[in-house]
Amino acid sequence: MITAIVSAMREELAAVLALMPDEHRQLLAGREFWRGHLHGEPVIAVLSRIGKVAAATTATVLIERFGVGRIVFTGVAGGLAPGVSVGDVVVADSSCSTTWTRHRSFRNTKCRCMG
Repeated sequence: MITAIVSAMREELAAVLALMPDEHRQLLAGREFWRGHLHGEPVIAVLSRIGKVAAATTATVLIERFGVGRIVFTGVAGGLAPGVSVGDVVVADSSCSTTWTRHRSFRNTKCRCMG
C-alpha cells in the first residue's frame, strides 16, 4: 500500500524528502509529487500548499491518480488543550472544521474544545 505524506509548507516537505533516499519528481495537476521510499515503504510526498481547498485538491489527485491507501498530513498547527506544549506531537482522535475571517477570529459551527 502506498502512503502519501502531505505538507503545507516547503520547509516541512524538505524534512520529509531528506529521509527519502530514492525520490524522483513527477509533475501533475500543478503539483510536484515525489515518489520514493521511506524506511523501505513506498511513499509519495507532496506540497499541498496552505488551506483546505489546496489540501482537498491534492488529496483527490493522490487518491485518483496514484491510488494511495493512506494520507498523512505533516506540519505545524496550533492547539488550545491543557498540557500541550510547543514541540509536542499531537495525534487527533476526532476533527472539526473552522473558517478564519479577515478579522482573525473564526466561525465555529459544530466544534468545541476538548479537555
